[in-house]
Amino acid sequence: MNFNWRRGPEAARGVLVATDENTEWLLPWWWETYRASNSLPVTFVDFGMSESARLFCKERGELIDFSFNPDFVKEREDLDPSIRKRWKNYGKTFWDARDGWFKKPLAMLESRFQLTLWLDLDCEVMKPLEPLFDLLPAKESFAIAREPLFFQGDKDLLFGEVLYNSGVVLFRHGTQLVQKWAERSVTENGTFFGDQDLLSRLIFEENHRIIELPDTYNARLVMGIPLGATIIHWVGNWGKSYIRTHGGLRKELQEKKW
Repeated sequence: MNFNWRRGPEAARGVLVATDENTEWLLPWWWETYRASNSLPVTFVDFGMSESARLFCKERGELIDFSFNPDFVKEREDLDPSIRKRWKNYGKTFWDARDGWFKKPLAMLESRFQLTLWLDLDCEVMKPLEPLFDLLPAKESFAIAREPLFFQGDKDLLFGEVLYNSGVVLFRHGTQLVQKWAERSVTENGTFFGDQDLLSRLIFEENHRIIELPDTYNARLVMGIPLGATIIHWVGNWGKSYIRTHGGLRKELQEKKW
């Protein structure tokens, strides 16, 4: 695979999201939360959407096909037996999600923006995002928030390594960190639990310079009710269930019910 940027930047700032048939049900909800207070252009990357989802995206932004071989993520039966044993208690949702997780940095190489904000579709946008873009200084190229303290030390972190959450990533077109992340996602996805575990290891091993985003741009309920959050990230099965049942927190917080 060629891990260079697929095309040059055509716009200054924009948002990048991606989905497949497993998660495309989130598209209308995500779009509603985003457009309530934002108008930056959005590019949608097709990881295997239905035709109805493709039409939804085309009507609201640019839709691009995922241009890499989509079959590079190792299946359960292709993993080393020791790793397969460690992950044996994870169900179908986890294995389906891994397929999309490791495509994320390759999708970033498709961006047409000079400065791109990647958002997972389970990110509820509560406020305007322009201030977030302004947090990346001109000479910096990558910004991301840490996982909450509750998760630091979890899994297989090395001494001194920090676990970052890749649900919200701000990056500049051409940054080598994204290219290296994409390359290792193809070659090492059978070793790492998820894309953010691999990214965190890459940042640690190669001492990449990054800007750490405040928690308000990747807020989690494990940290308490995020009253001032710009982005609430509804991770995991519980988070998706909350979205399905309650539609997130934006309307309730705006109505001051908390």
